[in-house]
Amino acid sequence: MAAGFDLDTMRKLFREVFIYFEDEGYFQQALGYDCVDAGFVAGKLGRSVEGALLLALRKPDLAPIRQRIAFYEEDDLFDVIEFLFDHCSKPLDRQYHNYDNCGWHTNPTTDTFDRLGGQAEYREKLAPLLEAFGPGYELSAVGEVLTLGDPGLAPLLAAPLPTADKSNVSARVEAAQVKFRRHRSTESERRDAVRDLADVLGNCSTRPLFRSPGWGLTRSERLDSRSG
Repeated sequence: MAAGFDLDTMRKLFREVFIYFEDEGYFQQALGYDCVDAGFVAGKLGRSVEGALLLALRKPDLAPIRQRIAFYEEDDLFDVIEFLFDHCSKPLDRQYHNYDNCGWHTNPTTDTFDRLGGQAEYREKLAPLLEAFGPGYELSAVGEVLTLGDPGLAPLLAAPLPTADKSNVSARVEAAQVKFRRHRSTESERRDAVRDLADVLGNCSTRPLFRSPGWGLTRSERLDSRSG
């Protein structure tokens, strides 16, 4: 059975991903950037990245991100991954500042950024790292770090939807799944999510409810399914 990455490895790998997106200008609209000529050019979140992180996450000492990643605990790492997803936008108009290899520059006050495109690329880059970290995680389409699934819960999640009011029931099932799978969910919240699922699925029809390909599989089972 292949072991997942430990936290130290994940921090190092995420740092490389962060540097790539930062250097390419994907965070400049929100977080701004440093220029050897102009100094710090503020983004939409203001002149202090540390202040923006403190306001959003209620945690000090998370910035400068490049330097602080090495000291992040797991929750810090996931919180920053989610924060950066929210503020990732692909630049559509940028200029390279050659002097002293200063790098790519944009105008954060314009709308020449593709937020959805940037977020999709960010998720794609992070997907293999998150899947291989610990028990396995994913970054959802709305930017939440979720566990890939507890095998013990798989039979409940494979139950079919009740025939009546399927759209409402499906939404309730998905909400319970997310509640269970959030990286920050407490044991009490996960027990509540299981109870919610059991209540919703009391009367069954015929459709399975798996929400992601890896749900309900251990990491070794996911790797085996790919190699097979």
